[in-house]
Amino acid sequence: MPAKSSAVRSVEQQQASAPESAAPPRDMSPWEATNYLFEEAAGRLGMDPEIVELLRRPYRELHVEVPVRMDDGHLVVLHGFRVQHSAARGPYKGGVRFHPDVDLD
Repeated sequence: MPAKSSAVRSVEQQQASAPESAAPPRDMSPWEATNYLFEEAAGRLGMDPEIVELLRRPYRELHVEVPVRMDDGHLVVLHGFRVQHSAARGPYKGGVRFHPDVDLD
């Protein structure tokens, strides 16, 4: 088994000595909880504030509206979303989401 790098050992030591954090409050939306955990992780890692700011915001948000004529003749407008963050690790995956319960959270 290869020896661990000093960076890996440093992170492991920080993790071992860091106090356990509280989970995000239950009344947070999924978006708020994700941001809460991201901020906590970025702080523990000592990330550069400029990088944190870049990662905090999505690269692109796509909002679409598709009008559909239903079988009974009335018109319904369906709303869809796609949020893209960083393509640094390769091409984006996924597609536009259409569901009555989907929102940007």
